[in-house]
Amino acid sequence: MMILACYFGNERNAMGDGYKNLLNAFPNKKNIYVIIPHAYNESEFSTDFAGVERENLSNKGKMKRFPAIIEYAADLAKRFKSVEDTIKIFFYHDQFAYDYFILKKIINSGSTVWLHDPIQHEGTRTLEKYYRTCSFYLLFDKIKTFILSYEAAKKLVQYDKRLRCLINRTTVLPLPTLPELEFEDIKTSEIPIKYDYIFWGRIELYKGLEFLIETLKDEYFKGKKILIIGKGSDAEKVKKMVVNQPNITFINRYVENRELAKYICASRCAVLPYISATGSQTVSVANYYNRMVVASNVGCFPEYISNGKNGFIFQVLDKSDFIEKLQMIDKINLKKQEIFIQEEYKKHDIKVIAKKLYNIIIKD
Repeated sequence: MMILACYFGNERNAMGDGYKNLLNAFPNKKNIYVIIPHAYNESEFSTDFAGVERENLSNKGKMKRFPAIIEYAADLAKRFKSVEDTIKIFFYHDQFAYDYFILKKIINSGSTVWLHDPIQHEGTRTLEKYYRTCSFYLLFDKIKTFILSYEAAKKLVQYDKRLRCLINRTTVLPLPTLPELEFEDIKTSEIPIKYDYIFWGRIELYKGLEFLIETLKDEYFKGKKILIIGKGSDAEKVKKMVVNQPNITFINRYVENRELAKYICASRCAVLPYISATGSQTVSVANYYNRMVVASNVGCFPEYISNGKNGFIFQVLDKSDFIEKLQMIDKINLKKQEIFIQEEYKKHDIKVIAKKLYNIIIKD
């Protein structure tokens, strides 16, 4: 049996890192052939794989990319036609054109896709919504198993008119840890607390940034400091919002991983006041550094956060509830809390999740 693993992309991001990390944690790599995103290098992947090749499609212009995908899928089919074993295909994301033509050209006995956004969130671009529609009508019926990142996503699928037909083909695995953001030397160093709260990630208003900034005007936050880090489509709006709020520091640029890790350690807790969400590795990253998380009750957060252990959940856009949960954080001795935080962090063990995913793929 041969597993063909696929993910395409011309930018380094959490999705690409997650793909790389999961595959490198897979057992029995000798029977796995890996197509890696153009933004990554072969040297970042284990030498134990049956083969690793860097795709040269996502870096092309849109007009040239489509015919190139068809040609590439046909070439893959020719190469794998000589393989006598069963072909299993794993797609780390539903990328319509890539996935569709690979499945159309390669005869296989099972395909698995990790459906990161079963119901697309408010920040989804129009083009991505179009691709999802194409996937629904042309791709999803060819997929044997869908992986979801949290249990509540199954309910979203079940109650969605278009997706409910997939429910019997879904299984749930939590998103694993993100090793790129884990630095033991920073974790164990004595970095003084400079900020009370930290938010990091893409700067988009669906993540509740407007609510957060407005809430920080409350008397409770007098003398407290918050750090917001990231780039994104709504960065200019956020800049205007924080102009007259000296308790907010906005770092509107890309912050490399080690620098971000130091900022997390210099903050008392992470805040994720999202209006809508799907899966996120932000919670496990904060927990790695023994930082609790206060997040809204959307997406994966109610499942990734155990109230009173590794953080607190508040009702979305509920100012009083948000402040109440932050007050609870203020009363907690973080040093004594570490044992509870680490218990929750271990639920995202990448080796355990990679092994489960591998078994799902080969069983498919």
